[in-house]
Amino acid sequence: MIKISYLNSINSILTLNGGFSLPAGDFSENENKISYKNDSFSFESLLSEHSSGIMTREDKITNISGKELSIYAALSKFTFFGGEYEVYTQRTERCYESIGMWQELNSQVSVQNSDSRVNTAASPFLALYNKQTGRGLVFHIMTECMWSVSVKKNGVYKYVSVELGLDSSNLHIRLQPNESFSLPKILFYEFKNKADLDAYKLHRYCNEIYPVKSLPIIYNSWMSNFDVISYDYLCTQLERAAQIGCEYFVIDAGWFGPPMKWDSSTGDWRECETDSMRGRMKEFSDKVREYGLKFGIWFEPERASVNSESYKAHPEYYIYEQGNAYLNFALPDARDHIFKLVSDNIDKYGLKFIKLDANGVFSYDESHTAFTDYYKGYSEFVDRLRKKHPDLYIERCAGGGLNLALCNLPFYNSYWASDNQSLISQTEIFKNTIMRLPPRAIEKWITVRSLENFFPVYCKKEPSEKILMSADSIWNRLEEISESYFKASVVGGPIGISCDLRRFSDSLMSMMTDFIAKYKQDSYFWCQSECRILTDTESMLVLQFNDKDFDEIRIFVFAKNPFQKYISVYPVADGVSSYTNIDGEILSAEKLDCGIDLKIGELLTAEEITLKKAK
Repeated sequence: MIKISYLNSINSILTLNGGFSLPAGDFSENENKISYKNDSFSFESLLSEHSSGIMTREDKITNISGKELSIYAALSKFTFFGGEYEVYTQRTERCYESIGMWQELNSQVSVQNSDSRVNTAASPFLALYNKQTGRGLVFHIMTECMWSVSVKKNGVYKYVSVELGLDSSNLHIRLQPNESFSLPKILFYEFKNKADLDAYKLHRYCNEIYPVKSLPIIYNSWMSNFDVISYDYLCTQLERAAQIGCEYFVIDAGWFGPPMKWDSSTGDWRECETDSMRGRMKEFSDKVREYGLKFGIWFEPERASVNSESYKAHPEYYIYEQGNAYLNFALPDARDHIFKLVSDNIDKYGLKFIKLDANGVFSYDESHTAFTDYYKGYSEFVDRLRKKHPDLYIERCAGGGLNLALCNLPFYNSYWASDNQSLISQTEIFKNTIMRLPPRAIEKWITVRSLENFFPVYCKKEPSEKILMSADSIWNRLEEISESYFKASVVGGPIGISCDLRRFSDSLMSMMTDFIAKYKQDSYFWCQSECRILTDTESMLVLQFNDKDFDEIRIFVFAKNPFQKYISVYPVADGVSSYTNIDGEILSAEKLDCGIDLKIGELLTAEEITLKKAK
């Protein structure tokens, strides 16, 4: 049982009307709920536990004073006994998302996000590990708003506190009589494994609360030729995308606006008639459906050019900051405006997929609610789209993975996790991101091409073929990728392809077709899979995927240097069942507990172990 001092929590949770300490009032506490009431406000905190081990805390303040109440700080606080602690946090940058680090808690560790994108500087979660007990707690803030997390040591009273909630640097919430305000929900749970923070608990929780039935195979035009697109060019991609088994065909940025200046019309979301598709996008969408795929396009609903007709007609709908305009989703009229623009395009082109991007960022919230009102309006906009178009697939992006937030998992099907198209980098980003999202929500993107007639070995007489991948976000650098690493690095969630499919050799086309067909067959497993990190060193990364009952286990061993030929892998199973491997060999629970010795390949190769419960 996790012990939390609620009274200390209340004493630090609010700064009201310039005062900090609580006046006298009525306080009550039981196992799942605490409440407090005085002449000015009432406070309620609800605690619940899911079968996965995830606990949630929800705090609410209600103004009962009969006059306006101002809130200048609002944090949920947890206090623990003193001891020796370490703190884990993640920072995020475009193309370098989810970079994690442990640090000693000497006095205080604080992270925060102070602008409109939830992951611009750091990720909204934190882990606290007690070195004396070998146990810790993970905390997730369920908000896209400006947030902060702080861990402090109190040397006088010998305790450690964790404070999570809204960033207070520009906060001034005006609570009217009888009005309530809910603080961001907090998810927290215990862990013992420092490598992955027992992330399987979070995966199990998300898979049960927000289940999915399939993981799509998506083609996106961006890394194929960026914004230089045409009807004829995309037709060449469509034919091959259908051949390898893609289910969605998505046109990224460049489909709208005047010739060569589409960025100047961002916010109007009207097809370019004189360039790009030259008014033939409806014709192309019909062709996509003829090939058996579903059609999608890219939007950036938050941002508008100051030269756009939308901004010129209604500048009051927008927040203007440093030469850029951002739609104010807190305004109902602004939400109606963008809803109509997006929904009309959905109807016109028969869209079944939209990519919602957010390349712009602004930092001043004129409502002083830490963007609470803004994102409440944005969520209402997305929810309204879903209700009108219930079969619409919505992908979330933000200049890469700068909006990878657990809180909006109910609104989006999956996340474009990074603009970094290196499969090696994507594996590293995925490994860290599973600490705060389920695998099935994290997209992997294949951006490769064939290199034929290559002579890589001294005196080799026969030419060979290699697979080259983009090692950045713009094809500026290329790296070779082995077939084994290629296949192992893209599993776990939706698979995307974004490259010029004409650059695929016949053998690569055949390999991709077979691989995608097999992945579709296993879709049910990947939809419900949990992921564990079994090994994470400079030399090796070992990931295990399994369903919650351990009926099937798939382990991927990634070799990151050439100085090791064997590795012992210790699967996590149910502890009692026997399993069969791909060769039909039966492995008892006792044998699994002793580990599986595996011979590994050369540098940047991967090996797979598949285990199924013996019948």
